[in-house]
Amino acid sequence: MIHEDIARLLIHSENLTEIPRTGYVLEGVADAEKVSSHCFGVIFLVMLISKHIDGVDESKALKMAVIHDLPESVIGDLTPSASNFLDKKSIEKKVASDILPNHEDLLELFLEYQKNETADAKLVHDADKLQMMIRANRYKRQKKGDMDRFYGVKFHYSIFNDILSSFINLDGEKNIK
Repeated sequence: MIHEDIARLLIHSENLTEIPRTGYVLEGVADAEKVSSHCFGVIFLVMLISKHIDGVDESKALKMAVIHDLPESVIGDLTPSASNFLDKKSIEKKVASDILPNHEDLLELFLEYQKNETADAKLVHDADKLQMMIRANRYKRQKKGDMDRFYGVKFHYSIFNDILSSFINLDGEKNIK
């Protein structure tokens, strides 16, 4: 039944409101951003930037951004260093398959995101990284921990470097218009 299927997906999305971003917790941030907040930031960035990158299907990229961290509702937020001990991609693929059995279109988007070969997937990956760096910059400015490990990522699209530089220059100013 469709209403039960939607209710199950809502439970997963609600779980994301309670799961902290592990990397920030490991750096000592007591009130670390939740995965759902991170996802909103990624979605917002995709919406703002998609029209500036050739070959991007905004609607598809937005859907991809919405579901890109959905498996974390089951497995939590695994840091990149966890990949030294487990196959994060395989685990996330299995979880996505388990929680999206009646949504083949969403599962295909998730798998496309994982492969990171299309313009849409590269945009979402870049937005994912940029949002992380924006949050890390804010925590650094607020002296909430050592955020150096969050810097130095490479983007597919140069617009993301420009936005990050502008954000760092503007963040914390009193009269942003």
